[in-house]
Amino acid sequence: MKDLVCREVVVGRGSSYAEELPAMIENRLEGTGEEYEEKNPDWKHSFSDIVCGVLRSHSLFHCRPPTPLFTARNHDTEVHELRVEVFDSENNSVLDETYELAPDERISHPKSFRFRVPGFEIMDYTFKFTLDGRITETYSTSVRPWNTVEVELYADYAEGRPLSVGEITV
Repeated sequence: MKDLVCREVVVGRGSSYAEELPAMIENRLEGTGEEYEEKNPDWKHSFSDIVCGVLRSHSLFHCRPPTPLFTARNHDTEVHELRVEVFDSENNSVLDETYELAPDERISHPKSFRFRVPGFEIMDYTFKFTLDGRITETYSTSVRPWNTVEVELYADYAEGRPLSVGEITV
């Protein structure tokens, strides 16, 4: 438990904090023998309060999860195949998946854990969406925890364009 807590809490903190936290937890655990438990029956509860307080004070655990990496919705009355490819700023493949979307079906793909880690949450990605193996749209953006790329298939407002790509931020 000590190692898990240390790894999670030190994210975004200075190196001195990362070095001090294991010792702080170790010191707290040393006094947990039978004698200590007899005199202090609530030590486990108070220790968990300390750990939870530290975790809650860190933004990693205190904010809601990031929005999806992308969402796609089929506004048509027919089933369509949507291939989604995502590349990072160095053109490395991050995602390559194909979805079958039924009429009015909406899908989404979650962002990775890195979007919860301060300092690592902004990434430049290029999205490549291919509809039914024929029509391709490319969209580049800086992905942040609270923005989502949205793909609309055959939306009413996209007359003449069966694939519409945009972005929302909440």
